[in-house]
Amino acid sequence: FLGANMLGFYALAYNISSLPSMAISQILAKVSFPLYSKLQEDQAKLKEAFLNFFLLNIILILPISLGIYILAYPLIINVLGIKWMPMLGVLKILCIFGFLRSLGGITGVVFNSLGRPGELKKLVLIHVILMSISIFPLGLKWGIEGVGISVVISQFINIYFAFIKLKKLINFNWREIFKINLIPFSASFLLVIFLVILKYFIKDTLLNFLIIIISGSIFYLGLIYLFKKEWYFKIWNLIKGLEF
Repeated sequence: FLGANMLGFYALAYNISSLPSMAISQILAKVSFPLYSKLQEDQAKLKEAFLNFFLLNIILILPISLGIYILAYPLIINVLGIKWMPMLGVLKILCIFGFLRSLGGITGVVFNSLGRPGELKKLVLIHVILMSISIFPLGLKWGIEGVGISVVISQFINIYFAFIKLKKLINFNWREIFKINLIPFSASFLLVIFLVILKYFIKDTLLNFLIIIISGSIFYLGLIYLFKKEWYFKIWNLIKGLEF
């Protein structure tokens, strides 16, 4: 009902917003699955492992999603070409989905590693039902942006139920989630300000676009090091699967 051209814009926006989070989530899942399985009888260590992988997910994926959102316009202009400009709005919307999808990957691997694939199937069913209800009316009203909004809303509700179920399994609390994420969220907020300032003062050229990406990456990593330099060692250990 959207037409081939609009679907093409949507598909590319979906891939750009989702591929980074999917790639990182797959790596984290590969490392965390055997660890969760090994610790399933020790709830305290299982919770600690989950919180650490959750933190790593936020540190890596949140700045990427925000970066794509802020730099969506220069990305299209300098890399894809002006003919792709109709996807600007949905690309920004789907950046939210990309981040939420990474959270879904983090929770999904816990359910699978603990032998609870049935919980995952229920969550998938919820997602499908919500999408079926919302995608057509929102798509007809706002086009591909409406489809993007439907995807984000469905994923957000799905993640909410996933965390409610997960909370019962490993007994974490929301205060712990807030505490461990305070620094990466603060660093990501400062990154947004930094990128907006750079974008304002630097002209839209491919070279300047690459300079902004490199500068933003250095700025964010520098903030993380400044706030919590021991996280670099924790990240390295988590990636090697040696933590705990």
